[in-house]
Amino acid sequence: MPCRIVGFVRLPGQPVLVNGCSVYDLDQMPKLALGNGIDDVVRAISPAHLADVANILTKLKPVCAPVRMVLDLGENILIQEKLFNFGGTMMLDLLPTPAESLSYLVQKLVFDVAFSSIILLLAAPAMIVIAIAIKLTSRGPILFVQERVGLNGKAFRMYKFRTMKVDGSQQSDTRWTTANDARRTKVGTFLRRSNLDELPQFFNVLKGNMSIVGPRPERLHFVKRFLQDIEGYNRRHVLKVGITGWAQVNGWRGDTCISKRTEHDLYYLRNWSITFDLQIMLLTIFRSFFQENAY
Repeated sequence: MPCRIVGFVRLPGQPVLVNGCSVYDLDQMPKLALGNGIDDVVRAISPAHLADVANILTKLKPVCAPVRMVLDLGENILIQEKLFNFGGTMMLDLLPTPAESLSYLVQKLVFDVAFSSIILLLAAPAMIVIAIAIKLTSRGPILFVQERVGLNGKAFRMYKFRTMKVDGSQQSDTRWTTANDARRTKVGTFLRRSNLDELPQFFNVLKGNMSIVGPRPERLHFVKRFLQDIEGYNRRHVLKVGITGWAQVNGWRGDTCISKRTEHDLYYLRNWSITFDLQIMLLTIFRSFFQENAY
């Protein structure tokens, strides 16, 4: 059925800017309550009049029809979700995230725990061989532990197989790994190119620090820098960081364009689904093994 506008209602002091249609004052609403064929009342209200909502609803009570409101909260503010009651306080979602949804929480948790457990069981023999190779060919610990920034901007300790020589400096916290990097060990070069150095990150997934799929966890030094340079960069931290992700499978990892990486991370944020995660995992297998930028 086509929609027909019966008339417009103006607030006190509001100018009339429409032609060819009836315009009523708010106090006239009781007279329009019956016999006017009103099926819906839609109020478009500006931010300056939000405090008048209660009074407007009182005036509209005689009209026997649903009352809806068109909200304009200003430029660049898009209402994506809903108004909800939180402990007696009415709240409106302005920037909702998938991480708040039940599907994200449950599906991610079940999938991450199940998949990580299977991988760690299947890869256990290979991980033992890698650990022995690291220990026999270079001085230092088997695991490399580094602070990274994760969900909601909180720091956590991320695990990897050590691929660099131990030199006692803090270069790894503030410097990218490059092609032919002299800091790499022979075993480490192979591990980094094959991504096998990241196998211990599945323990991070089981601990809840990471997910299988998500934005790449970055070092605190670079996060502080990117927050100043890249608009919307910190928005990527509303999701769990991941071992692989949409940016990584498209080649944006390591010393590459941060704005492009952020663009892909935000795309993943807007379009997350468990099927998208599965797609990224398949692409990881086909694209990330011995990929470029994995120095």
